Amino acid sequence: MYRDILGWRGRQLYKQGLVELVAGMPGLAFNVTAGLHPGASRTEVEAALRGWVARVNRYYLGRNWLRQPSKGTSGIVFFEDRPHNHAHAIVAPPLGASFLHFELYGRFWFEPYPAKELASFYPRPVHHRGKMLIQRLGRTKEDLDRTAGYNAKRIERDFRAITAWKMINDLGRQ
Repeated sequence: MYRDILGWRGRQLYKQGLVELVAGMPGLAFNVTAGLHPGASRTEVEAALRGWVARVNRYYLGRNWLRQPSKGTSGIVFFEDRPHNHAHAIVAPPLGASFLHFELYGRFWFEPYPAKELASFYPRPVHHRGKMLIQRLGRTKEDLDRTAGYNAKRIERDFRAITAWKMINDLGRQ
């Protein structure tokens, strides 16, 4: 069926290269885990993340955010399919975004606000059954390396995972 042409050592080196790529990206400050309902496809998860990035950029950069791509959300996303399709991302919020505001409220563009009585005061989420966790990264290179290594962990186990990642700006593109 599929042939592992890299082998285990090749996958280790590939993963290490991705971790080094992440370490060289400027402004990465958050680890984001996002998922939809069990049974959702990777395409659905990717589309929801793309919608989330668009809403975050519009909020912080205004309605002309598409004209300012260098100021928008950036980072890298790793997709996993166990136990169900979900994504791990390392994200730099848009320029000028408050880190505290992003950490506390960024998830509500992806998932519904938990208190139904107050949900109308928050933005409409991209998915009514989505779940997102946003965590601030430590400030050291070791913290970033550890997080990137964890997010890319699937590459060690499954050689097909070498293509299961995308830059945030490439979400939704083939």
